[in-house]
Amino acid sequence: SLDIDGRILRVLNTHLEYGSRFERLEQAAEIAGAVTDGPAPVVLLGDLNAGPSSPEVARLSDVLSDAWDTAGVGSGFTFDAVSPHRRIDYVMVGNGVAVGSAHVLPTHASDHRPVVVDALLDDA
Repeated sequence: SLDIDGRILRVLNTHLEYGSRFERLEQAAEIAGAVTDGPAPVVLLGDLNAGPSSPEVARLSDVLSDAWDTAGVGSGFTFDAVSPHRRIDYVMVGNGVAVGSAHVLPTHASDHRPVVVDALLDDA
């Protein structure tokens, strides 16, 4: 958790299982449960190893908003860094976090390209 001017922001990071959709679905369900466990604003960051239309992302979208869907422009492809052709890395927000912008950085510093999001806490 982060304290931002007296307000708590929960920041979660994950890397879902690569080889098993079943395991990813279980992991997404656990994360969704953690996200709804309290009213604090929340940001989830991570490699979900699943595309935007997958059941795993749909499960998380039940409780969070995909920052790319809200404010991203273009494909949002993050993998692989050299020749991006899939969107599997996400920033998702909920419980009073608004998204101003979202973009993918063109870098080869990793095998994935990073997603950068400008997020704002709604007024209390």
